[in-house]
Amino acid sequence: MKIKKYYAPSPGEALKEIRAQLGEDAVILHSKRVAPKGLLGLLKGPGYEITAAVDAPDDAVPAKGRNALGPVQGAAGAYWPDTSLQTAELDDMKVSIRQMQETISRLDTSHRKNGKHGGHNELPPQLLRLGNLFASQGIEEQLSQDIIKQITFELSREAVQDWEIVREAAARQVERRFATVDPIGSVGPADPVGSNDGRVGPTVILVVGPTGVGKTTTIAKLGAMLSIEGHTSVSIVTTDTIRVGAIPQLGAYADIFGIPFEVAYSPADLARCAGMQAGRHVMLVDTPGWSARTANTLRLPELVGAVDRCIVLLTLSSTEKIEVSLRALRELNGVPVYGLVITKLDETGDCGSVLNLAYRSGLPTAYITSGQNVPDDIELANYRALALRFLGTSV
Repeated sequence: MKIKKYYAPSPGEALKEIRAQLGEDAVILHSKRVAPKGLLGLLKGPGYEITAAVDAPDDAVPAKGRNALGPVQGAAGAYWPDTSLQTAELDDMKVSIRQMQETISRLDTSHRKNGKHGGHNELPPQLLRLGNLFASQGIEEQLSQDIIKQITFELSREAVQDWEIVREAAARQVERRFATVDPIGSVGPADPVGSNDGRVGPTVILVVGPTGVGKTTTIAKLGAMLSIEGHTSVSIVTTDTIRVGAIPQLGAYADIFGIPFEVAYSPADLARCAGMQAGRHVMLVDTPGWSARTANTLRLPELVGAVDRCIVLLTLSSTEKIEVSLRALRELNGVPVYGLVITKLDETGDCGSVLNLAYRSGLPTAYITSGQNVPDDIELANYRALALRFLGTSV
């Protein structure tokens, strides 16, 4: 009898190798799951050790697919029955083969299920805890795997047993992976620096995005925040003459905080407003929302081209499906985006949507909003603070 051990990532792969080397008559004697070895093995998932045997001389290799009850060709070309195995032994072998097939099927199903999140179930307990937190927050699997893999390389075996160390390492990884921008922090007093045609004026922040993502409220929050801080003079302009109530809503906010407010009905009107506000640092501009059927009619490129020093912030809701948000980005038709404003974090209950948006879009994030209160519920994007928040603590 020939006996041999096989190692493979999955039972199915082991079975293929067994059949190729020992034939269909092989019997599984023993199978077990084995832990991966070494630091790199932590990310490869479980392995399997299967011991198989075939009733043949040690130097014999059974033909693939050979049936134990089948005939054997003699030297003269005649076929004679193979009586080397007794009937009882054959019956036992059939039972063993059926058990082997059931075991392989069960183990293979378990392997696929446990491998769904990149082998997280084989990680040290604290990294497994981190992977489960990522999954509960809806963070994309590839992003989760990348972060955990980097932490595994970065920390020692002793360090990955300490949740405080793992949590801090995860926050650092999130902070490193996602860029942030401050569109207003670098704006100085308005000066006579303009384009080649001599136009001058404030830095124009054009807030764009699909319908219903919270652009108008974001404009109100930014305007109120700047007005209260007093370091940066600000004005507000709306080009949204489509949505009912858009003009009075934003005008009311501007009036409360003493901010100059104008309505621009065309790109030329926007240029006129910028000229009137030449002594101010920042001009915040609200724009109409769009859907897939109206995106090409909003003349966003003309608005961008009408003013100098224009910064475009794309506003996206964390409650929206990721593919819908990415389609909105594509529908900008080449309009350069400076950064993202991700809204309605309070409505999602997790931060996965924020990380996924930044991850899939590849754009830096400027602001994150988390409520309707003006001006409180807006902050500059801080991914370390966001990570620590969903990992169970705050900065």
